[in-house]
Amino acid sequence: MSPTEAAVLLAMSRPQVRKLMDRGLLESRKVGTHHRIRVSSIRAFLEAERERRREAMVELAAVQNELGLTG
Repeated sequence: MSPTEAAVLLAMSRPQVRKLMDRGLLESRKVGTHHRIRVSSIRAFLEAERERRREAMVELAAVQNELGLTG
């Protein structure tokens, strides 16, 4: 799919998708002069993001506990 189509699926702007592609966080390939992204690449990106967010939430909860901010 095109970066524009991927942006719709990922709920972000096309330039943001291009940044992810340029940074290697979203696998893509070039077909002629156009970039294409496989659905499997989008799924892999979303799964990695879920894991990254989960780890961040665990870390945040630990900091809150250390600071006594949880009730």
